Amino acid sequence: MSAVHLQVCSVDGTSQTFSLTEHDTFLLGRMKDCHLCVPGDPQVSRHHFLLEACPPLASLRDLGSLNGTHVNGKKCGGREKDETRSKGLSANTRASI
Repeated sequence: MSAVHLQVCSVDGTSQTFSLTEHDTFLLGRMKDCHLCVPGDPQVSRHHFLLEACPPLASLRDLGSLNGTHVNGKKCGGREKDETRSKGLSANTRASI
């Protein structure tokens, strides 16, 4: 069976792995409505990124975060401090994984 494996690594060295085996979406951020809620981490936005998985393919979209999202060592998305979240969303914020 095909799956998309998402490993979320924290700056403190801890990580969590999620396996998505069917079409699904995954939201990461500080808010309680996220699939993975990371409260109190100043590097993570309230709604940081959205992953859409359709195994074996996946697409990630940064949701206008200040720090961007790093996928396999490459930065995806992010915005400048003086840009609004909507301006950050209009930039190149997608990555195929």
